[in-house]
Amino acid sequence: MKEKSALGYKRGGGLKILLYIFVFPLLLFIVALFLLLVPLPAPFPPPASSPRNLPVAILTGLSGMAFLFWISYYTQSRVRKASHSMDHIFIKSGFQLGKAYGFARTFQGAYHNIIIHGDLFPDYKLQPWRFNISADVSPGFHGVLSNRKPLLTNPNITPLPPHGQLPSVFIYTDQHAQMETILSQSNTLQLIQSIQATLSSSDTWQILLEPQKLQLRVMTYAMHENHVEAWLSTFFQLSEIFKR
Repeated sequence: MKEKSALGYKRGGGLKILLYIFVFPLLLFIVALFLLLVPLPAPFPPPASSPRNLPVAILTGLSGMAFLFWISYYTQSRVRKASHSMDHIFIKSGFQLGKAYGFARTFQGAYHNIIIHGDLFPDYKLQPWRFNISADVSPGFHGVLSNRKPLLTNPNITPLPPHGQLPSVFIYTDQHAQMETILSQSNTLQLIQSIQATLSSSDTWQILLEPQKLQLRVMTYAMHENHVEAWLSTFFQLSEIFKR
């Protein structure tokens, strides 16, 4: 099935903005040099003369200021539009929408009486998309599953040996027996593998277990609508498991 991206917001958006930032000042510099140094017919003043320098300096300054205002507005509008690009999926899932940090989209609601909330940060300043979702359930212990080695501050959380069905996943926990019991369930393994299947090797994902909370965090450079739908569905099912 063809993947549908978030209104086309992939890596090209940031590169386009960078192109504007570098190309316009260069063009402005070239035009300013032309107006300053190239002889022009009367009634224009001689090249590099004071009567010519002042108008060129004023015109260049005003053009530069106008460009800064425009690029700021353009960047903010693109980021805001990108952060809203998944609204229809969140609304379909019954979430109420909000805003955070000026450009992020927040969502909150409930699934089978489980309180769920999260946020979506669009790619910005060469940073990847960030999708975070959490549920108020009770895993009862601390644990991390991730495709990258996590940074941990709790000395009681130690690694499990590589899992046969999840060979590339780092698994850490403070309750080895409980984590192994959970990973022995085929439906739990399938849900974790379904998250892996939506992401590339350059992306990062984490499933975080806390005594009173379950979280999924994803960082990706290409956001797709069908992936967001899959993450929501998978997370709902994981929440049901840890609700028990």
